[in-house]
Amino acid sequence: MAETLTCEMSLGRLRRQISVDESGQKSDTIYVTGVPKDALVEEVQKLFSELHPVVDFEWDQRLNKYWVKYVGVNEATDAVVKLHHRLFHRSFLNVRFELGVDFNGKPIVSNASHNTVVRQIIGKTSENDLKEVYSNRHIEVCGQLFPIPTGMYLSRMINVVKSLDRKDPLLELFTKDCLKGSNYSKEITEAMAMVDCTERAVKLVLNQSPEQLEYVDVFVLGDGKHPLCAGCMLTQFPTSWVFHSIDPLLQVQHVAPETGIAAHILDNKQPIYHERLHLFKGMSQDFPIENRIRSLTKVVIVIACHSHAPLQEFWNRLPSDQVRIGITMPCCSDYSELHHQDLVFEFDDFEVYSPKRRIRVYVSLSKS
Repeated sequence: MAETLTCEMSLGRLRRQISVDESGQKSDTIYVTGVPKDALVEEVQKLFSELHPVVDFEWDQRLNKYWVKYVGVNEATDAVVKLHHRLFHRSFLNVRFELGVDFNGKPIVSNASHNTVVRQIIGKTSENDLKEVYSNRHIEVCGQLFPIPTGMYLSRMINVVKSLDRKDPLLELFTKDCLKGSNYSKEITEAMAMVDCTERAVKLVLNQSPEQLEYVDVFVLGDGKHPLCAGCMLTQFPTSWVFHSIDPLLQVQHVAPETGIAAHILDNKQPIYHERLHLFKGMSQDFPIENRIRSLTKVVIVIACHSHAPLQEFWNRLPSDQVRIGITMPCCSDYSELHHQDLVFEFDDFEVYSPKRRIRVYVSLSKS
């Protein structure tokens, strides 16, 4: 392994020596942030060399950033997939492809980057071990930092609502229960957490931004009486994506004969008709998957947020010739467990107003 570089004169050397693939979104070099300052450089070197041989290694001591160069793009990709958000010394690592700098000397950011930070409960040496210390992001109690919601998901929902036309039925869906207090806030944060994690999963698994990904079918199991989660996702992802809200409690009144799409009516007011929002009132076991997945579909995403639907049964019926991504936030029992599938990511989303905030991302790649 190359000698660790800490000299200021040599910093940025690997950034100028990268080999980028045809897409311009991957390279043979990764950069790493989020490494705790108490971690030894040798420990970091060992972690990233366990997967594949490291050709070169660089450390910016002042900013505590690392660059790791592998033999090729495939090895670097494997490192990004397996080590991004890996828990290391009580901190989650941030592992990205190094793409060099543009003509203005600014770092080139991959389309697969994701800005939302994963937070956790951590210990901290403090002089205030016997009293609470509050900030806008956490509470410190007895040397432990407990993250608290910043209201980020509610702010995003406000922006969504502001962008809608006053006659858009989705406006009624998103604001109907806004005066009902904490339960409304809880459901909004859960739905927006699924939006955020879907974006994160697409970038992590496929190394693409959702805007680059066409023909995705999304199935939301146990969406509740109102298709809140599916509706939120509808507003955030490309127009080639189609969303299916599945729940036996859905308030479906009738089906539009010209489209065959179910209408959802709120308090007997204007129905929600949308060519990309399909409603199914019934058990997920009775959902006709084979008739609902489009022929052009490349990726299937299944959402199970505090759902009591048997996820494994639904997952087993999905076709194997498409990439399958499962995103779950279990609430009880093992309804949302997927056995014999790759669990690529797991974290607690402290922006969710619920103690049941552990999110898991499963992936099964296409067999075609």
